[in-house]
Amino acid sequence: MALVGSIPNLIYRRGRPAPADFPLVVAALTEGEPASSLPDFLKGAGAPARLGDFRGEEMETSLIYGGGDLPERILLVGLGKAAPSETILVRRWAGRAAREARRVRVRRLAIVLPKGAGAETRRIAACAHGAVLGARFAWKEKESAPEIEEIAIFGGLSETDGSRAAEEGLRIAEAVLTARRLAMTPPNDLSPAALAAEAERIASEIGADARVMDEKEIAKEGLLSLLAVGSGSANPPRFIRVAYDGSGGRGPAIGLVGKGITFDSGGLSLKSPERMVHMKYDMSGAAAVLAATRGAALLRLPLRVTALIPSAENMPGPHSLRPGDVIASYGGLAVEVDNTDAEGRLLLADGLAWAVKNVRPDILIDVATLTGAVKIALGRHAAGLFSNDDSLAEEVARAGDESGERVWRLPLWDVYDRELKSDLADLRNVARSAEAGGASILAAKFLHRFVEKTRWAHLDIAGVAWASGDHDLGPGGPTGFGAALLLAFLAKRGAAAG
Repeated sequence: MALVGSIPNLIYRRGRPAPADFPLVVAALTEGEPASSLPDFLKGAGAPARLGDFRGEEMETSLIYGGGDLPERILLVGLGKAAPSETILVRRWAGRAAREARRVRVRRLAIVLPKGAGAETRRIAACAHGAVLGARFAWKEKESAPEIEEIAIFGGLSETDGSRAAEEGLRIAEAVLTARRLAMTPPNDLSPAALAAEAERIASEIGADARVMDEKEIAKEGLLSLLAVGSGSANPPRFIRVAYDGSGGRGPAIGLVGKGITFDSGGLSLKSPERMVHMKYDMSGAAAVLAATRGAALLRLPLRVTALIPSAENMPGPHSLRPGDVIASYGGLAVEVDNTDAEGRLLLADGLAWAVKNVRPDILIDVATLTGAVKIALGRHAAGLFSNDDSLAEEVARAGDESGERVWRLPLWDVYDRELKSDLADLRNVARSAEAGGASILAAKFLHRFVEKTRWAHLDIAGVAWASGDHDLGPGGPTGFGAALLLAFLAKRGAAAG
């Protein structure tokens, strides 16, 4: 499954667009702002604002037909009551502008960057990010629908600085689209082996190193929790590594681990049909880390980034993992399995422990659609963030704010460990009692046992990885959540390292 169309050509220019150069020019008005505040070359298009037909309310639009000294079409898009000091608003605004450009079937558009209190580089990146996602809004379109071929952003920075910021926004949007495409692929087309092949293709594209372990190598390596999760499926598991080095071996080492369950039936702890229907997206964490690693390479970040994906299908079968089984893990801990539908933490534990020993990262981040409980806690507007390091948690949260993928930190207090105690093994994969609550915290505490003293952050994206209907920056279905946050995090780290 591929998103239709191609990525528009994105450019940045200093100054303002010439009226004859673009069939559509987009500008912003804040609610209550007079028409006279429009750029000089668009003041002749201010009648809707002067007459009260356009009030500048958030995401309100007005299409004006010009000509003469004005562009052919001028699109006003409202920003609401406040100036766009937050990149989240600029991103949504640009996405809405591109969607309207699609509606009127233009192939090229110019966007006049809104004024704001934030750094212009961040607003340019957010504008590019949103505009590209808005231009690629549908999964499937009519053959006659024209594509947006070019988006030009006009601002006040030099073309060198502005183009660098725009490229970052473009690569973040590409990462989101890559993650969405992978997570939308039907499960009969994306087995663990097929996901591994896609990872190898991406590695070849960006000049990264790829290694894939099959089920025999997984067993020999001692990744026994991963092997157990995949034991019920006719499609055996894979352990995938994609390593990008943009620093010549000298830059910071960052490990990214993504949950790669290509379909989750729940195993013998079988899900209900209505809960199973979208479970192809249970590899959204894997999609996010692959897409972010690709983006880091395309941005030429001076980092060492290793993406690790333990991948399996969680299916019922004659050799399936059973409730009550005790299994070994790569980290050396024995795990009592009480619920086979809590499988993601089992294969992530192997991936994290393998990363600690073999990658030895300065920072380790995992991304997973791990628990339904996080949706109860945070709804569909933020992912759960857990970390054993306060400064890393703050850094990840800032990347979430800047990328539009918000997170909220939840605790990792030691008191929760008692719920995972087992009489037969080192720990259980779920709470001793169904009344314990805090299931997303307990899942994070489980993973915490496998990272030793490595600086680590865990993102539980189960509540935000799937949209039930169209949203500001995409169609219903997989959202690609995590790809933008990770790439924003890596870009900031790369700037500091460079």
